[in-house]
Amino acid sequence: FVLTRLNLDGSVDANFATNGFAYADIHGIDEGNSLTLDKGGNIFVVGAAYFDHDGTSQNDRNMAIAKFLPNGSLDTTFNSTGMLEIDFGSDNREDTGYAVNIAADGQVIVAGSGQSGSNKFSAVARLNPDGSFDNSFGQNGIAKPHTVTGSDGPVIKSAFTHNDGTMTLISHWENSTGAIYVTRLDLAGSTLSNDSHDLGDVHGLSKSIQYPDGRILISANVDEKVVLIRVEQDGTVDSSF
Repeated sequence: FVLTRLNLDGSVDANFATNGFAYADIHGIDEGNSLTLDKGGNIFVVGAAYFDHDGTSQNDRNMAIAKFLPNGSLDTTFNSTGMLEIDFGSDNREDTGYAVNIAADGQVIVAGSGQSGSNKFSAVARLNPDGSFDNSFGQNGIAKPHTVTGSDGPVIKSAFTHNDGTMTLISHWENSTGAIYVTRLDLAGSTLSNDSHDLGDVHGLSKSIQYPDGRILISANVDEKVVLIRVEQDGTVDSSF
C-alpha cells in the first residue's frame, strides 16, 4: 500500500510519513481499494496482498488491512506489525477487501469477497482494535452473507455500523448485471434482512456514504448512467428521496 497526504493547495504534505508518502509492504504486490479514518485520525486501508503459494504465479491473494498513525507510520499495536492478512478459507485464494469501517467502540469492520472451489461468496470480518478477530461475530470473527455457484459472485463494496451494533452491507454481483443488495447483520453476524433493489443492469457500485441518522446513499453504474438510491437503516428504499 502507498499513501500520500496533500495540502489544501494540492501539494504533497512533506510532514506526513517520509516526504509525504507512507508505505505498507505486505507481499511486495499489494492493492489498496478503500480507506477510512477513526476518531483519532488513524488511517485504515483495506485491499489485497498478492502472493505465489505454489510457485506458478503471483495471482493468489488474501484480504489485507493496514493501520497507520496520523503521522503516517504503521501502528504496531495493531497485529504487532500494523498489517494483517485475512484468509477467508478460500482454496482458490481470491480474497479481496473493498470496504472498511470503524465502529463506535473501535472495532474494525472489513468486507469484500472470496471464492472456494466453484462457490463465490461475500465476506465480512470484525476485528478488535488490536487487530485480533472478534470471535463473538460469525464463525471465528468472519461472516459470509451470500454464497453462490458460478462465474458471477457477490462483492461487498461498502459497510456501515449503527449505534445498536448492527451493520449494513452494500453489495452487487461481480461480472453480472443484477440488483443492488442491502444486507443487515446483527451483533453475532447473522442476517437480519436482505433487500434487493433491481434498478436495471448494474455494472458496478461506487462508494456509498452514511448519513448521521443511519440512512445510506448508494451510487451505482446502471445502464451506463450514474444512479443514486437512498435507503433507510433497515435497507428499504427512502421514498422521500
